[in-house]
Amino acid sequence: MFPIVHLGQDHGIVGQTYRYSESSQILVWLTRHHGILRTLAKGNVRHKSAHLPPLDIFIEAELTFTQSRTSHLHTLREATILTPHLELRQDYLKVCAASYFFELITHLVEGDSAITPIHDLFLQAIRHLLDHPVRPRLVERFELKLAVELGLADESVAVHLVRERLKVDQAKSRNSLLKELAKTVSPGENEPL
Repeated sequence: MFPIVHLGQDHGIVGQTYRYSESSQILVWLTRHHGILRTLAKGNVRHKSAHLPPLDIFIEAELTFTQSRTSHLHTLREATILTPHLELRQDYLKVCAASYFFELITHLVEGDSAITPIHDLFLQAIRHLLDHPVRPRLVERFELKLAVELGLADESVAVHLVRERLKVDQAKSRNSLLKELAKTVSPGENEPL
């Protein structure tokens, strides 16, 4: 008798990639219905996979994966790229901001749980970054909206309390963002993050 294969499907955005072997990589997705999802993309690094296009950070895609019964690492079967967000990866400051947003979410959200509002918030931030420069106010608004979605704050809470409740200091990518942002912000906009 053949084992039952459980396939999952979702809409996701790649937030992190790790090399797994010479030809494979691990992709960490923020998905609508499965939350933070880690998948192994076999043969993806060599770009010769029949079912997987080359995948990189901040690519938005529909994905099909085989759910693992023994670990949190699932096998990516197929991915259809919806939007590659190439322009985002050409600006280091925007990559820093998007990476910080993703890392902050991964610290606060459990895997295998439906988080559609948080997925949509991240997607909205990615799309905003495509057309607008990164400013302290954008980072502030994202942190506040994330705190509101998680039930940690409401719109009237002070920024420093939001950051404290989100534990933003645990996000390592925040320091890179702050350093790069300090180089580009004019004196009138240089609000403390």
